Amino acid sequence: MEKIANGLGRGGILLAALAALLVLATIIVAASPGEAKKSKKGGVKVAAEKLNDSPVNGASGTAVTTTIKAPSSGRLVIDASSDLFNPTTDDFPACFIEIDNVEDTPSRRGMELNGNSNVNEDENCSTNTVVSVNPGKHTVDLEASAGTGTDFQETTLSVIFIPGPLP
Repeated sequence: MEKIANGLGRGGILLAALAALLVLATIIVAASPGEAKKSKKGGVKVAAEKLNDSPVNGASGTAVTTTIKAPSSGRLVIDASSDLFNPTTDDFPACFIEIDNVEDTPSRRGMELNGNSNVNEDENCSTNTVVSVNPGKHTVDLEASAGTGTDFQETTLSVIFIPGPLP
């Protein structure tokens, strides 16, 4: 990498970085919250959802959900996060991504909140995954698990479908 960088010089590296950004900009498609952006068959699609206050407060359940239609086989690139708050009790909340009601186990994240001792009352659960999918509509959820007093607040979920052969 160092040889390539030395051979390109500062201007060449900048030009290469700008070209890479242009390629990324042409791939990324903006979407309205909660719905997949329509594109040509087989193209990249995006779905996103965000909430100021998730319905999961002191319980387990779906913090946020969205759907996306895969026009062909490919992969879903999923990113999700939520702000957690518990000022009164100690808790060990968790979050994970579900695709079509099946947990993606590697996406599970656990945290520790120490509201009892006023030490760590606020955490962020951030997780991501990439899964292979067949053509069709897919439901993607950020699932939350928490005890009494833990509030899942600002929550986001984004899904990008990238067409391609499955492994």
